[in-house]
Amino acid sequence: MLRDDCWDVTFRGVTIWPYLRFSYQEKKVTAYKNNYRFKFSALLLPFFLVIHSCIRKRPVVSVVARSGMVDYVQAEFASENILLVSRSEQLLGNAVFVEAVWLLFRKLSWRIVRSEYDDVCRFLDSKGIESRKYESDIKTAIGDYFYNCFISFFVRGRVYYTNCLIPKIERYMGLMDSVEIQHGVIHEEHMDYVNIEKKYIKNSLLVWSSQWEERLKRIGYGGELIVANHDYISIDDGEERSGVTIFSTVDEGYSRKVDAYKGAFPVRLQKHPRDYFSYSNDCFEEVVDGEKLTACAICHDTTLIYYFLKNSVFFVYLLSPNEDKAVVVRRMNEKYGASFGENFLVSDSVEDALEIIRLHEQDQLRIS
Repeated sequence: MLRDDCWDVTFRGVTIWPYLRFSYQEKKVTAYKNNYRFKFSALLLPFFLVIHSCIRKRPVVSVVARSGMVDYVQAEFASENILLVSRSEQLLGNAVFVEAVWLLFRKLSWRIVRSEYDDVCRFLDSKGIESRKYESDIKTAIGDYFYNCFISFFVRGRVYYTNCLIPKIERYMGLMDSVEIQHGVIHEEHMDYVNIEKKYIKNSLLVWSSQWEERLKRIGYGGELIVANHDYISIDDGEERSGVTIFSTVDEGYSRKVDAYKGAFPVRLQKHPRDYFSYSNDCFEEVVDGEKLTACAICHDTTLIYYFLKNSVFFVYLLSPNEDKAVVVRRMNEKYGASFGENFLVSDSVEDALEIIRLHEQDQLRIS
């Protein structure tokens, strides 16, 4: 059950509640760790932006540099002459210097307008919300406010974004002709989308398919929705899938379970782009793009589950420490529409997961 929101927490007339909402509602956020690898083109990007601000003809598309997302953008915008801006993650990006400027705004802006920062804190306290718990979120929001004013001067044409180059406060400021791109699973507990009234949203959201459009409306997202021409989750017609792949996630307890595997059964390891755990296990063949080639999967909570379901890939959910099996089974059904027994099973170790997969492949698995 969600607590009552406080959307009237504002900075210079713009709601900054979305920055506090995850913490306030006690929802987990995947941490982002800066990746300072970059392409040579990152040196030229600021100049391209200046030129673009004068010409105003090329749409800008800014995304995280993951192979799946980059492939999706290339398919979706194949007919347009786009300027692609990407944040280094799985692949090298070209936005590192622009994002360094963004970081400076986050670190310094609240200090320059300290009295306004204090006003926000006092307002929160007057609402019975302890501002000291959200100081970091408030500072980030104020930094993003001023950075968005700065970057909007250079990006004058249409811009499609996924929280790279363009901050999420743009949704509530509307300084640009901006369209947010769906970049992950949207569900009933995703605080960036659930129960947000139309009056707060100043731009549009590009969704992968009509299925996502319906889901967003159902969970109370009031903004304008645009259905993309291409579904991010594709069907691999004719591709041969083989073997077992373990997909990591951003959870140290889960990673330790994966790293503890000492069996002889050949498995691949596909690391999450934000998984910085140092695996010492030499039993795995580490791959970069193995998800579309696997016959069976061992995974945690991931967008790839939609891919598995769409391509009839059986998967075993590997529990993190202290996770409850019944809660996981219910969440998989509510969030992804996955059927326990038919689409997936749950395991507490890699060894047990591989045994489940072995029995499944032999068609001897019986569900009690």
